[in-house]
Amino acid sequence: MCQSLTQKGRISMQKNKIAAALLGMGLMAGALALPVTVSTTMTYAATEIIGHGEWLKKGDHWYYYQNGKLLKDCWLKDGIDWYYLNADGTMKADEFARIDNDWYYFRSWGGRCYNQKMTISGEVYVFDENGHVNDAPESIETTDSFFWILIIVYLILIWLFWKD
Repeated sequence: MCQSLTQKGRISMQKNKIAAALLGMGLMAGALALPVTVSTTMTYAATEIIGHGEWLKKGDHWYYYQNGKLLKDCWLKDGIDWYYLNADGTMKADEFARIDNDWYYFRSWGGRCYNQKMTISGEVYVFDENGHVNDAPESIETTDSFFWILIIVYLILIWLFWKD
């Protein structure tokens, strides 16, 4: 049975709509799979500094100056607490961070957790005397693998619809 060009155009257009819908659903499902409550970063510490300077808040971020110089990309001990300053000088706060292959958690006020058990986003973590997370769950380390699996599945489905 022969199809007219108009019928072929409609079928092709329907395939395109189905493929676009699948791609859209895949992107939305993948975006929903990404954790949004805990951010993570990977850093390699260059220096440890004992604080004798001053904290300065600009907007929503804290910075540390010592002898008039903004400290960046280093550990900072101020009083009894340890802080980490990012490459742009901002203090890490309310986030997990992987520094020199060890996981740490920095509380909302910036101090590193240590010597305690703490519930973060519904999961219990144990921190040793150095602030390392003991038995860090895979949910911290693999933040986007599920997203990529969904994208690959949907791209395969789109390819199957487009090929004849």
